Amino acid sequence: MMRALRLGMALALATAATLAVGCLDDGGGPQDQWMNTDAYVGPEVGTTGGDGGVTCGDAPSFGTPTRLSEDREPDGGPVHVQYGVTMAGAGGDAGAGAVNVAWIDRNLSATQNADLRAVSLPAGASTGTSIGLQRPAECDLLLEPALAVTAAGTVVLAATCVLGSETSPTRARVFVFRSLDGLETFEDPVVAADCLADTQQCDSPAVTATAEAVYLAWTDWTIDQGTVTGVRARVWRSDDDGVTLAEEAALPDTFVASSRPRLAVHPVDHGVHLAFTGAFTLTGTTYAAYARLDTATSFATPEVLGPGSDPRLAASKDGVYVVWTAGSATLEEAHNTGSGFSPALPVSQPTGTTSILSPSVAADPDGNVHVFWLAQSDAGWSAYYSVTKDLGAGWSEALLISGPFHGDVSGTEPPSHQIGLVDLVADEGGVTLGWGDTAVTDLYTGVTNVYLARRVCP
Repeated sequence: MMRALRLGMALALATAATLAVGCLDDGGGPQDQWMNTDAYVGPEVGTTGGDGGVTCGDAPSFGTPTRLSEDREPDGGPVHVQYGVTMAGAGGDAGAGAVNVAWIDRNLSATQNADLRAVSLPAGASTGTSIGLQRPAECDLLLEPALAVTAAGTVVLAATCVLGSETSPTRARVFVFRSLDGLETFEDPVVAADCLADTQQCDSPAVTATAEAVYLAWTDWTIDQGTVTGVRARVWRSDDDGVTLAEEAALPDTFVASSRPRLAVHPVDHGVHLAFTGAFTLTGTTYAAYARLDTATSFATPEVLGPGSDPRLAASKDGVYVVWTAGSATLEEAHNTGSGFSPALPVSQPTGTTSILSPSVAADPDGNVHVFWLAQSDAGWSAYYSVTKDLGAGWSEALLISGPFHGDVSGTEPPSHQIGLVDLVADEGGVTLGWGDTAVTDLYTGVTNVYLARRVCP
């Protein structure tokens, strides 16, 4: 089923459902997170699994996850829950392996407020001091952000903010924040889209950048007297690093409903690629779909990749790669390396998987394709990684990165356990994973924090 929209609107959640079908730390450290102490020790990492064509001992291996989100109130003050991770290579003078990371920071003493934090990490680093983004006026909850870096080195962060509660927002706006100094500071945000709750809503955006432009995408929900009458993925181009939107790039009406757009840019020809969830009726079966930007103002006819929802994509010099959830416990991938898209290929799942959330994909310059996702079983949620260099030979065995831990993706449980999106970056400097993790399975101990793990082998 399509993952529930982060807007949390009761109406949008219901419509989305119809449109879609840490190893555990035994040291006791997580128990004191409610006190906001610094005693927490990150979960250990497993190192078993197939190597997917990568020669590095008998398996790929990651270093011990490091808690990235800082202790926001170390002296017993309000507890903060931090989750919903987005990442992008820092680019420019920062060099390979440097990453920018942003996430949601929610103060549990004022649960109707959520801010964003961001940090730039040099190559090899897994910790750093983040900065908070100023929440705009008439904005209560900033939702899951998206990051991109322009050719000029500007960091562009896009996020939707709602006014009011998650279940009954009175307004939603898509904001663009820009940092010109490598995430030392942010300029005042600009409004990219303004949505009124009674007639229109916008979900969390996606953003990417070519050498010439910034592209911003989101889902536009049209509402008539409480009934959703239209769902449309929208993509706009900015020619001034995200300050203003110049033109919309139209998506052909192949589908009656299109949602959850994600963007990627080819590193050589700078072509813009789009993956999204499509449906031929408002309440019909959903499909993972793909389209390439054909002209400055239009996409080519979309291609149906297979039944499913919430696709993510990556582009490298070798091709385009799309992963999506197909059914509650199946993760599939299709790729186009020059002769059209392949049939959908399953990514191996751990035994007992009952649900999959937030698959992310990245391709490195050496031809390796990496996938990172959350999988649920009877024991709880866990974070897994898989890699391949030979797509025809399939994927490596799923490698446990962290878990099991308690997590909530529906927003119906205490927000302290929301886990949200995960992400990864793969470049010449290696592979970096980022996710939200409560670190424990006990419902009443440990709040979600942001963790990073870097691949140490090879």
